[in-house]
Amino acid sequence: MRKTLVSTIALVGLLAVFAGGNAGQASSKVWQSGAVRAVLSADAGHRPRAHFLPSGGFQVGVEDTVRQATGGAQVQGLSFPPTQTSDGCSNTYTYTGAGLARPDNIRANQNCDLRRQAEEQIANNPLQAKNFVIGQNDSRIGYNRQGVDYTFDDGKHFGDYQPPSTQTQTSTGDTWTFDAVSDPTETWGPNGEMYFGAVMFDVLHDGYSNIYVMKSNAGLKGTFLHSPDTAELGSLDQYSDTPVGLVHDNFADPSLSDDKEFMAADYFKDSPYSGNVYMLWTIFKFDDVQCAAGGGYCSSPIYFSKSTDGGATWNGGTSGEPGPPIEVSGNNPAVCQYGNLFDPSRDPNDCDFDQGAFPVIGADGSINVSFENCNVTIEGAEGPGLCQNLFVRSTDAGVTWSDPVHVGDVYATEPLNTGNLGNGCPLFRQCLPPNGYRIGDFPAVGINSNSGKLGVFWTDFRNGDPQTCADTATNCNEDVFAATSKDDGKTWSSTIQVTSDPSAQYYAWGDVDENGGLYVGYYTRQFDNCESTGCGDYRLSTSADNGASWTQRRITTSSMPNLTDVTNPVQQGFIGDYTSIHVAGNSVYLSWADTRGLNGTVEEDVYFAKVPKLTKAID
Repeated sequence: MRKTLVSTIALVGLLAVFAGGNAGQASSKVWQSGAVRAVLSADAGHRPRAHFLPSGGFQVGVEDTVRQATGGAQVQGLSFPPTQTSDGCSNTYTYTGAGLARPDNIRANQNCDLRRQAEEQIANNPLQAKNFVIGQNDSRIGYNRQGVDYTFDDGKHFGDYQPPSTQTQTSTGDTWTFDAVSDPTETWGPNGEMYFGAVMFDVLHDGYSNIYVMKSNAGLKGTFLHSPDTAELGSLDQYSDTPVGLVHDNFADPSLSDDKEFMAADYFKDSPYSGNVYMLWTIFKFDDVQCAAGGGYCSSPIYFSKSTDGGATWNGGTSGEPGPPIEVSGNNPAVCQYGNLFDPSRDPNDCDFDQGAFPVIGADGSINVSFENCNVTIEGAEGPGLCQNLFVRSTDAGVTWSDPVHVGDVYATEPLNTGNLGNGCPLFRQCLPPNGYRIGDFPAVGINSNSGKLGVFWTDFRNGDPQTCADTATNCNEDVFAATSKDDGKTWSSTIQVTSDPSAQYYAWGDVDENGGLYVGYYTRQFDNCESTGCGDYRLSTSADNGASWTQRRITTSSMPNLTDVTNPVQQGFIGDYTSIHVAGNSVYLSWADTRGLNGTVEEDVYFAKVPKLTKAID
């Protein structure tokens, strides 16, 4: 197996070079966050003692930054010239074969190189039906930053750019420039303003991290990001000394690390909280003293913060002033155990082994959130093992929250890489051979804005066999599941199995339309012998009868090749932690990372497709 990370010896030497602190800024002690150390120590062969490590985007940002700084392998060579009809390297795959029609697959990112674009989220302007943005992890400058793709014509044409800043004022009053950026999230407000958020983190110096937000005023339609304190379009405040809205950072307590944030704005004009912007994310705590040596993992609960002034200031309470976030993953002895397994200061019934909180807003202003939690069994906490999806809700703009409710079990039992899985699967991450893509199980949420019906969508490995999957790349049967609620998340349906073909389906993302129809997009290895070779397609499943039956539609016009140590040794092992779909108007909009590079290359770009939504559904 070919490892894709540099050795810890190279990293130690690198840290010594940068011992002076962040260049051009106040020097501080040479320290590295527990999250960064966890990623690098896992690569060095030291297994973490908990199920959760920081997200794949965080990990690939660490890898790319260290690789760049140490002169490691980079993708070089081919660069494709722009066409005369595009601002960049546009491409559309059109299906001309037999059988059911497939939608055009349109390349969203427009840069003309072979660098990675993956881990995408799509969002629609509520006032401009054909105006969309797609955020993505983007390595066009050689290591992980962010990219934004935008369209005004329902995806027929795209433009793109990278957010302009990796610098921010910190909570301790310093100015800091970060090494890498990960985990894109975006949302639109009620007046057509767009917000973009991500995690910035430090790899080469002290290991600091933050979550930030930038804004695109309504007239910009997502084409330009600026400081969220901008009052008027065109104001010089767009270039102010506060380039981003700071949601949270770990400068005051570097044992904490921010990760995997998702954002939602209340875009309903009649909502009591119209215009509020909400952020949910994971805060990892690593402490080798408090939580014992051997990895230092303490917990990773879900936190919440909100902005009532257009993203300029953030707090977790009722104040309009900047303030700390609040923990919302909660405590419930009926659903959570072992909360003090690693950190004796925690309550045993804390739901604190979490990742991947996703919020949706109801027309009544409610905030509805689901996330993956592993306070079920010791095996789940330490991994691999049984986990669960939980749900929490707030009806007062995040001042108070419901206790966590069980949505459905998550069998997080995919094969664990102990050096045997290959194709870039990171050590001690879970993958589905012959792919090396790190598998994530956390859920997506959709809501019927008319009735409040909720749907939660995820994948897990209950129908697979981890041993035979690891040994022979067979019985790697990851499937898609869903659950629904019609009483504001108080109770949930039994778990609904969406897919039944004996092949791997992974990275599911779902939505619910205004008639109660259910939609979920995901990668599948059903076609073209992909289960044995690792190639894949993107597919959409829909249900008009609350999950009793499902219709599958193949979205990709042809199968996407596997990223391997032969086809692309730099990009292998990561295709993002999620894909994205969004139902709006009469259409379903889908976005995924596609490995069908131009001129026959194998490399990752973000693609887009649009299909009609269901003609009928029951709620």
